[in-house]
Amino acid sequence: MAREQMAWCKQEMIRASRDMGYGDDWRKALEKVKDSYVEPGQQPQLIHDLAIEGIEFAEKNNLVTIPELAKETYGMEMMSPERQLVNPFFTGGDVISVSYPTDTMTFEERMNEHARQQPGFRTPRSFTS
Repeated sequence: MAREQMAWCKQEMIRASRDMGYGDDWRKALEKVKDSYVEPGQQPQLIHDLAIEGIEFAEKNNLVTIPELAKETYGMEMMSPERQLVNPFFTGGDVISVSYPTDTMTFEERMNEHARQQPGFRTPRSFTS
């Protein structure tokens, strides 16, 4: 079963690679995705947009009822650099904690954070908790 699932994953990586214009070189496509990230100061807007996308998806597919007040009043805060080292992704709930590299991090830490925060690996999960 594991081999079957791995073959499916590889097939999907190749399909995505072709869609991106990299042919069967899925490793090159993956590197391109890992090297994409938003500019400094744009991460909160991106996370907000993902929250809206998640809300719209849940409502469109009648998955859950989201009260209007909840849509209007969730908060957002920046995650501390120390916390980002152990939890490098944004976290959801009634307060969304946004992570993004800071100038107090080493170059390697910042690039690792960028690789984890690039748009291709995100999902609109910010309204869940």
